[in-house]
Amino acid sequence: AKGGDGFSGGGDGDGLYLYTYDAQMADMELPGGDIVVEADVDARGGSATGNTGTLYGGYGGWIEAYADYDEYYGAITGVSSKVVFSGNFDISGGSSLNSDSQSVADTGYFTLYGTSGVQLSGSVTADGGSDRAADGAGTANGYGSHSTQQWVWLEAPVGDVRSSARISKAGGNGEARGGDGGDVGMWGINVYRTGAINVRGGAANPAISGSTGGDGGWVELFSGTGSGASSGAVNISGGAGDTEGDEGGFWNLFTCVGANC
Repeated sequence: AKGGDGFSGGGDGDGLYLYTYDAQMADMELPGGDIVVEADVDARGGSATGNTGTLYGGYGGWIEAYADYDEYYGAITGVSSKVVFSGNFDISGGSSLNSDSQSVADTGYFTLYGTSGVQLSGSVTADGGSDRAADGAGTANGYGSHSTQQWVWLEAPVGDVRSSARISKAGGNGEARGGDGGDVGMWGINVYRTGAINVRGGAANPAISGSTGGDGGWVELFSGTGSGASSGAVNISGGAGDTEGDEGGFWNLFTCVGANC
């Protein structure tokens, strides 16, 4: 589902939608069943390949899976609506040249919603597109793209969220401006995380006067019962630049760390 590379600009990535629908019978809600994916998905935006002018990379695509039922009706014992993803998933924006906008080459959404559970392994990459300019020509262009348009979001209203995946929602690099890092959230009855998460701001060139690094993003792990476990590195740092980007924040089940708390 990747967008094509182009001399004058990259094409946008497309997406993947997966749903199972519930149904009501008498006074009960029947879950539609599980969604299981064991495959890699490439939905990156295409890159601009030309060498002159202002050329924009394409927007990253999206991945969405819903295994849904209304838990308030009561579930039938022994059935479930879980989402289980295993693979490498990439919805990053494409690279630009001499970009003068940080809203291009952003990413789409990555959403896994399983009413009775979500499991994710492998990797999710949803970085803003970087800019290839390296001429040191000041701050009028050469902007890395933000990764802030949508979240990477895992949710299980009446089940556990378990993730061992490496997740990156970093801002794109650019010699004049780095893009802002995005947001990652996991909500469930219990949340268990072991994979590294990266929402750092993109880097600019500190040698260019007036260059600014991107701000770090936000990571939120929330357990409905106050139970769970979280381990693995989390990068919420701002990007380098003549002016460095601000640090983001990390709500780690029970406590918050980072300047953005």
